[in-house]
Amino acid sequence: MKISSLFRVLPYIELIDVDKVEAGCVGVYSGCYFKRSKERIPGILNGMAGPIIRTTSSIDGSIEMFRTDPGTWVSMTKTTTWKYNRNFYFWYLDGYIYCPNVDWEAIRMEAIFEGTIDTCDTKECETRQNEPFSLPEYLFSEVEQFVIKELTMTMSIPTDGPDDSQNTLR
Repeated sequence: MKISSLFRVLPYIELIDVDKVEAGCVGVYSGCYFKRSKERIPGILNGMAGPIIRTTSSIDGSIEMFRTDPGTWVSMTKTTTWKYNRNFYFWYLDGYIYCPNVDWEAIRMEAIFEGTIDTCDTKECETRQNEPFSLPEYLFSEVEQFVIKELTMTMSIPTDGPDDSQNTLR
């Protein structure tokens, strides 16, 4: 998360109102409004804890949002201390970002996306291979050593085992 060159920013993700059932949040019954990204978010790489999202915030980045899931959101809203909670939350579900307690027009997201996040409408678009690859310098030597190790292992010839013509139990 410290290596900012790995992350790309979507500076303006427009939000629209959606029904609570669509957001996967069936257990909230009253006083509940949901915002969802108008368009699907480009694919996000998955890590051990789910999609690798560095930050989701207001457009200017001044108010950060916390990641949750629909089930946890329902549980939080049913606690007695919920009325004192002033944090903003979001979850990523089926390619969309859901914001249950936000009344903003748009949000900003920084994540590791699978493909390019720029849209290209002309025939002269750059191919994925020509885009810059964001790999920190100190990791390059480790990747290079791993590739060389893998390539040399495929070329090595396995040694013969012990001679099986004699029975060792005689």
